[in-house]
Amino acid sequence: MILLKFSRFILILFFILVSIRCSNNDSKPVSVENAKKGELLFNSSGCTKCHSVTGESRYGPPLNFTLNEVIIVFRKGKMISVPLDRKYIIRSITYPESDKLYNYQDKKMPVVSLPPEDIERLADYLIYINTKGKLN
Repeated sequence: MILLKFSRFILILFFILVSIRCSNNDSKPVSVENAKKGELLFNSSGCTKCHSVTGESRYGPPLNFTLNEVIIVFRKGKMISVPLDRKYIIRSITYPESDKLYNYQDKKMPVVSLPPEDIERLADYLIYINTKGKLN
């Protein structure tokens, strides 16, 4: 009985992960111009105090990642899997306490008071450097 439940759980998890991988949540093209503006915002808005884009450990998680990788976060006290995509990046900036990575549950990120277009530029910057490399 336990083996049957476990097998069913694995099968459901497999289909969820496949459906997440097959969906393209990053259909909005990233322009170099917006990515450069996002880099300026990243460096001038205090993001570098807690986050790195080169993998080094700081107060907050490093922001070099594999785009669309499925990650595990805590949302409203429940562990869920989400794709690390544009939607997740924007949600994390806009509502920093919403989805918490396991190792960063006790860390607090300040609420950012940027207009939506600047948050989009920050997302463009992070997507750009994680898919195409460093900006020139």
